[in-house]
Amino acid sequence: MEKATVEIARIVEEGERQAEIERQRWEAQREQWRLEEESRRAAKALKDSKEDLLHVIDAWAEAKRLEEFFADAERRAQDLPDEQRERTIERLRRARALIGGTDALERFSAWRAPEER
Repeated sequence: MEKATVEIARIVEEGERQAEIERQRWEAQREQWRLEEESRRAAKALKDSKEDLLHVIDAWAEAKRLEEFFADAERRAQDLPDEQRERTIERLRRARALIGGTDALERFSAWRAPEER
């Protein structure tokens, strides 16, 4: 009976040791998954931020192109006869309103850096 008790205690102790080893493996695996997920999120945030910034820059370039168009049209309109100039300037005002804002800083302020995501 004593021999069996010692053997049972040894088996229980071995089972607990194996369970602890398994728990530590599981914790290490979870930590590895967490680090990999964190790395994936950081890479995605960087990629998304860069793409967004490039879109802001493209929008700025388009806004500059539009602004140059309107400025040139307004300069040229000044040489038109009064009635035609007024009609042209009104059409330019409506065209600007249709296009919307061209403020580059406004667009840039909406951009989020990778660490802000």
